[in-house]
Amino acid sequence: AGLGKIYSLWSLSFSKKNLKKSIISFLAEPNYMVLGTIGKTGMPHLTVVWFAYHDGLLKISITKERIKYKNILRDPRLACLIYDQKNPYRYLQVRGRVIDIQEDPEYIFGDFLCERYNRDPDYRYDPVRKKEGRVTVSIKPEGRYSKGL
Repeated sequence: AGLGKIYSLWSLSFSKKNLKKSIISFLAEPNYMVLGTIGKTGMPHLTVVWFAYHDGLLKISITKERIKYKNILRDPRLACLIYDQKNPYRYLQVRGRVIDIQEDPEYIFGDFLCERYNRDPDYRYDPVRKKEGRVTVSIKPEGRYSKGL
């Protein structure tokens, strides 16, 4: 009986109409995401990233030079854990896949995330950082499990 309940949580939709208000509020907070991709040897690769939730998708900004980018090009499946910085036992775990990757040469989404997370204008407008070859990655959640939300 317990496993059936957990399984049903994984199969729920990630659209706003199917999410509890507490989860929608949690996704609006600037919490960090631990992104897990599948490495070329099949081993997991974990990294902390900034994210935003929009129209049922999780979106991140990454550079093309990073291992996580190479991993998602090879295998779009991933998992992530979004946790409350003040209480790490309050979290949302998501499994899904990358459904879209868009170039971000003007760093529009990257600057949006910078504003969301650190609000440091020196970081946001650093011309050297803007030459990194950024992309915006859209993740479609296929399952979720939350604790404390």
